[in-house]
Amino acid sequence: MSITVSFYSVFNKRKNSTKQPAPGSYSYKSDINCLLKEPTSVKNPVLILAGADYNLDYAYIAAWNKYYYIDDIVSISNAEAEYHLSEDILASNKAYITSSSQKCMIAYASMGWDARQIDPRIPTKVTKGMALVSSGPLFSGEWYIVEVINNSAIHDTAGFTRAYLLNTKALNKLRQWFADASVIQQISNYFNGTPLQGVVNCRWIPYTPNTIAYANPIDKMYIGSIFPTQSEYLFNMTTELCYEIPGNQSMYSNVALTIPYHYADFRQFEPYTTGLLFLPGVGNVGITLSDFQNSKINVYTAVEINTGIVTYHLMTDTNEIVQTFVANLSVQCAIAQNTNNGGGVIQSITQAIGGAAALVVGAYTGNAAAAAGGAVSALAGATNTILNSGQHSPSVMGSNGGRGVALRLDILLSVFWQDTEDPDAADWIAEKGRPVNKVMAMNTFTSGYVQTIDAHIKMAGTVDDRLEVESYLNNGIFIE
Repeated sequence: MSITVSFYSVFNKRKNSTKQPAPGSYSYKSDINCLLKEPTSVKNPVLILAGADYNLDYAYIAAWNKYYYIDDIVSISNAEAEYHLSEDILASNKAYITSSSQKCMIAYASMGWDARQIDPRIPTKVTKGMALVSSGPLFSGEWYIVEVINNSAIHDTAGFTRAYLLNTKALNKLRQWFADASVIQQISNYFNGTPLQGVVNCRWIPYTPNTIAYANPIDKMYIGSIFPTQSEYLFNMTTELCYEIPGNQSMYSNVALTIPYHYADFRQFEPYTTGLLFLPGVGNVGITLSDFQNSKINVYTAVEINTGIVTYHLMTDTNEIVQTFVANLSVQCAIAQNTNNGGGVIQSITQAIGGAAALVVGAYTGNAAAAAGGAVSALAGATNTILNSGQHSPSVMGSNGGRGVALRLDILLSVFWQDTEDPDAADWIAEKGRPVNKVMAMNTFTSGYVQTIDAHIKMAGTVDDRLEVESYLNNGIFIE
């Protein structure tokens, strides 16, 4: 049998490549007609040729449509050499491998990869970076809310208590007024109860409630009311800038923070990039950046003015709530001392009105008829009874220096990233590809690196040929 063998010299290709030499290319050497005199393997033929050429490294036999590496050249004489060939299984079966009907589970490829998938092959360096985004001050101002017993007829929706908003100067005047009572006032207080016993609590807040925008300032505070009319108060004092807060008011704000991603691929999410969010009153909280893909971090803030309770909702651009946090921005402040306890309250009521506590409590809930037989001197007892029944402490607690909860009043987004082994370089993508993890037709990949998972190739050839091609695919090949 006569066959024609096309020999090539210096044909540069990788072992795991489908590259085929083009006839007439620079590496083409010559065609030699060979006469097969003895049996030889088609997969690993051995040829003895006259006119030895030791620069040959590749061959193609058209009769068998197979490509071969030249593994070894053995010199027999000055005029003859023995050539040991082994089949280039990928080049011989390139048409089958790249067929449109050939579908495989693709693990990695130089094209068609998914940028959001993390590549576990990339080693992490120790180099880290950080970027910071600030909302600017979320709150501003410094005010005090003093809540007192005051059955105001103007704003009766808040129950038996009334809240006043004072600036620092107004609060200092109130503190002095409590301490600087005249002798006559002290005697009156002995019978009627002290003004402090009409105070529920005093809180410092690190913001200016938006109530001020529509409420008129007042020049007097009223503490303790006898009947549900505005003119019947036990104590009143002239103060500085002060507002009466009408019921439970809330204020709202929304801050949108753009995530300062360092990368533009799959590493912009965990574990290569992490986020930390500082919320006033809460502190630093970890956030999952992948929850905000293609979105800003929208922080919707709601503050209940009277209590200082703040709620943060972390939302996407499409209004999905990702996380919720609750804190208290207010700080209890002592303006004087109240040492009444539950036992003392009951005793004072018993001494004043013979145990008819219900009559005195009625006076402070607006039931004037029921309170007609009561005594004004039971004010302190009534105050404590009402508060204790609602599971509140009657004492003013806290200190003037306890404001660390609000030392920082802006929202801070900190993003930390860690550099990886240069997967952005063209060399990395060309040599290693990126994660695909999808069943795709092999003809999708016209060039570059492709690695499959558990490939099963449809092709003509022996079982060993199929297994060899599949082994190459599962370890990664280059389509060229």
